[in-house]
Amino acid sequence: MIKNKTGLSGKTTALFSKKANPTIGAASGYADLLVGLKGWGYKFTTTQKKRIAANLVINSKSTAADYANAIQGLKAVGLNPAKFKPAGAKKAVNLVSGLYRQSMSKQTPNVKSQVLLVLTMSSTFKRPSNAKFSKTSLAKSLVKDQQSNNGWAYNNTAASVDSDTTSMAIAPRWPTANPH
Repeated sequence: MIKNKTGLSGKTTALFSKKANPTIGAASGYADLLVGLKGWGYKFTTTQKKRIAANLVINSKSTAADYANAIQGLKAVGLNPAKFKPAGAKKAVNLVSGLYRQSMSKQTPNVKSQVLLVLTMSSTFKRPSNAKFSKTSLAKSLVKDQQSNNGWAYNNTAASVDSDTTSMAIAPRWPTANPH
């Protein structure tokens, strides 16, 4: 945690680092930190946004969870994941379309929940015509993953039901289930 203290300042290479996380860089699970900072009113500087963008790694080996983390993190700092221009790239890429092209059939309830939560973050996230799933089909798949004790488990077994995975499964559906 000490190294993370100055991660956005550039004084360390551990946070948002391609060197520390060569396959995913800034997509390495730090979206929750960025969302938390935004939630507390933190204003990201242009330099910080550039640092995050420069260290984001999304490629043909990226998973649905990698895409979801990247989209969530970029959205949190104020960058558009549907028109994201990676550092050094000549053209922008649509990470939302990339996520929709990922297969959800063998994903864990945790990943399905994370993807559904990310796709409900913005009404501007449009489903492409070549998508492998829809928000509705993903939600239905997630409902089928509910265990006999009414919870969800990271590995989809009743013995492993936990509050974190259950809350992740419920969170993206809450606004439509309870509009008040």
